[in-house]
Amino acid sequence: LAGVALVAALGDSGDDSANQQQLTKIREELSDLRGEISTSTDAAQNSAKLVGEVSEGVKKLERQVSDLKDEQSDADGDIARIKRDLSDLSDRVDQVELAQEEAASGGP
Repeated sequence: LAGVALVAALGDSGDDSANQQQLTKIREELSDLRGEISTSTDAAQNSAKLVGEVSEGVKKLERQVSDLKDEQSDADGDIARIKRDLSDLSDRVDQVELAQEEAASGGP
């Protein structure tokens, strides 16, 4: 019986050593996974921050484009008014020239 107990103790001792090595390996893997999770979490937070910054930049550009469209519309209106005024002025000049020609030729 004493021999069986000794063999069992030695067998248990060997299993404990193997178990301890496996446990140490599992703890190391768990530590590595925690590090990877932490790194992934940091990367996700940085990505979310960058997405927010890009989104704000896009909104700013959209506002600027809208403002430029409004300014372009105003400029188009100004150009149309200037063209009308120029056409009216040209008609008046033509009328004055015609009146001068008629006056010079002794017309009405």
